[in-house]
Amino acid sequence: MTRRALLVGAPTGLQGVHNDIVAMAAAVQRHGFTDVRLCEGPAASRDGILRAYRQLIADTGAGDAVLVYYSGHGNYVEPPAGQSLRAGANDRQFIVPTDWRTPTPDDFRGITAVELSVLLAELTQKTSNAVVVLDCCHSGLMSRDLGDLTVRQLSEAVKYDLDAHLDRLRAGGLQTYLIDPGGNRNAVRVVACAPEQVAYEQEMADGLVRGVLTEALVQALDETSGTRVSWARLMTRVRRQVQSAVSNQHPDVEGPFERYLFEVTADDSAGSLTPVVEADGRVRFDGAALLSVQAGDEFAIMPATADGPESSGLIATVEIDRSTPASAFGKLTPPEAVVPPDARAYRTRAVTPRIPVRVPPALLPAVEAGTFVRAAGPGEICPIKVLAGPDATMTIHDGIGPLHEPRRPGAEAATVRDLNRIARALVLRTLREESGWTFDAPVTLEWGRVRDGKEQPVPVAGAGLDVGDFAYLRVRNDGTVPLYLSLLDIGVSYGITLLTDMRPTGLLLRPGDTYTFGCDEDTGALTGVELEWPDGLDQRSARPETVLALLTTAPQDMTVLEQAPVRSRSTTRSALTEVLAHLGGFATREWKKRPAPAERFSVRSFEFLLVPPGAAVRQNQA
Repeated sequence: MTRRALLVGAPTGLQGVHNDIVAMAAAVQRHGFTDVRLCEGPAASRDGILRAYRQLIADTGAGDAVLVYYSGHGNYVEPPAGQSLRAGANDRQFIVPTDWRTPTPDDFRGITAVELSVLLAELTQKTSNAVVVLDCCHSGLMSRDLGDLTVRQLSEAVKYDLDAHLDRLRAGGLQTYLIDPGGNRNAVRVVACAPEQVAYEQEMADGLVRGVLTEALVQALDETSGTRVSWARLMTRVRRQVQSAVSNQHPDVEGPFERYLFEVTADDSAGSLTPVVEADGRVRFDGAALLSVQAGDEFAIMPATADGPESSGLIATVEIDRSTPASAFGKLTPPEAVVPPDARAYRTRAVTPRIPVRVPPALLPAVEAGTFVRAAGPGEICPIKVLAGPDATMTIHDGIGPLHEPRRPGAEAATVRDLNRIARALVLRTLREESGWTFDAPVTLEWGRVRDGKEQPVPVAGAGLDVGDFAYLRVRNDGTVPLYLSLLDIGVSYGITLLTDMRPTGLLLRPGDTYTFGCDEDTGALTGVELEWPDGLDQRSARPETVLALLTTAPQDMTVLEQAPVRSRSTTRSALTEVLAHLGGFATREWKKRPAPAERFSVRSFEFLLVPPGAAVRQNQA
C-alpha cells in the first residue's frame, strides 16, 4: 500500500500558492507519503490538472492512501441574464486553472465542482482511502483584498451558461451518474470555507505568504507527529487556528471525518484523550493541542466502556496546569488512582481560549497577566499585533489594518484593555466551536438590504454592504418547541451589541413564529437598519461584521456579552457598532458547567463586509 499525493497549485495572481505547495509536500512526506506529485504554475492548466488527476487515478491501487490538494482561486458561476437556476443546480463552484480566461459560449476553462466530484468518484472506485483539500474560495461576492489579506477568488463576476457546458461534457463522456447525491462516503473533504464564503492568504511569521487554511493545516499535521488522531479532531485545531487569523473564514471537513488521518479506521472516541500517568501522580495528554487544551481545563478519566463523562465509573479527575504545542499536563486526583491503559479522558470544564497577540517587550508582562490574550509564540499565526512607531507611539493592528490613531506613551493600559476587548469578540465569534454543548436549532435565516421599502435578500455570506445601506435580518422557528432569540452584533471595531435589547433574555419564538430585525415596531413596515462606520476607524479597507443569532431553549440574560468597541477619540454611537456595557460573562475565562439539556443553545451567524465611503475595497453587489 502506497501513500500518494497530487498537489495542485494555480496562482493566477496569488502570491502564496507555490509556498503552499512546498509546505504541503514537506508535511505529507513527514506523514509517510512516498509518491508526491506536483502540478503547479503553467502545468496547472485545465488540461494539465485533469491529466494529472486521471494519471493519479490510473496509478492508484486498492488500499492506497491518496491525497488531492488544490491551492489557488475558486469562484462561482452566476446564470446569464434571463436564465434562472435549474432545479437542483446548486453546485456551481469551480477552481481556476492557470490558463483561465473569460469564457466564450463554447469554451469554459474552469474546472467545475461537478467534474471534480466525478474524478473523486473514479478515484474512490480504486481506493476507499481518499482525502481532498481545497484551499480556495468556493463562492461569495468578495472582489478585492482586505488590508494584509488576499481573497482567493477571482475579481470578476462570472456569468455563464454552466448547464450547457455540463451538457457538452456529458455528451463527451463525463460520468456524472457516478456522483452520490449524499456525498462521497469514501473520501474526507477539507474545505477552506463554506460554499457561500471566502478564503484568504496572508504573509506569515516567516515572511512568506501562504493560504490561511494551508498554514493551519500544516501546523496541525506536524502537531500530530507520533499520535493517532481523527480528521474531526485535527479540524477542530485547524478551525481555531484559521479563525484566530481570520475570524470570518470558517473551514470545514466533510465525509467520513471520524477516520484517523489517512486511514479508513474510525476513531470511536472523538473528543476524548488518552491519559498517560507519569511519576508523582502527574498525567500527560499527547495531542492535546488539537483540542486547544490549556491551563485551567479539567478532565474526567473514565473506563473505556463509558460513553462520556456523565457515565458511571469515574476513575479520577485532572486539572491542567501546563500545556505545550505537543502535550498537556496536570495532577491526578486522587493521586493514588489506578488508571488502566485503555482509559479515556473527557473534558468537563474549559476556560475560554486566550488569543495570541504580538506586542512590544514593554507590554509583555501586562499581556501575560491578561484574561483573554497571551503573547504569540515564534511562527504562530497571529492576526492581532501592536506596532511601535516614532516617539514610542503604539497602534493596534489586525489583519486588515490599524484600529485607531497612534497612542502616545502612557496609554499602555488602554492598549492592553483594547487587546482584551478584541479577544472577547473573537472568542464570541467561535462560540459554537468552543462551548461543546450547542445543538442545531431548526430555524430559517435570511438577511439582506432594504431599498425603496422592498427587501433584497443576499444569498451568500461575505457579501459587501455599503455604509448607508439599510439591512434587515429574519429568523423563523421551523421546529416544534419554543425558542428564545437574541441577536448580537460583533462590529467592525470589535464592539459587541445586543440588537434585541428590548428583550434582554431573548425574544420568544413559538413554533412557526418569525422575527424580522429592521421592521418598524409600530407599523410593521420593513425599513431596515442603517449601517454606519465608527468614527476614528481607518476607512481604506472594508471590514467584516458578524451578527450572531443565539437561540436558547430557556431565557438567558445576554446583556453581559456587550462591550465597547476599540475607539480612537469619538464617543458617537452607531447603529451596529456601539455598545452598552462591559463584557462580564467571561470574567474568569471560564465556561459555565455543562447545563441540563433544557438549557442548551444554538449559534448561527450572518456575516458581511461593511464597505466605508471611498474605500479601496469595493464589492460586487448581490
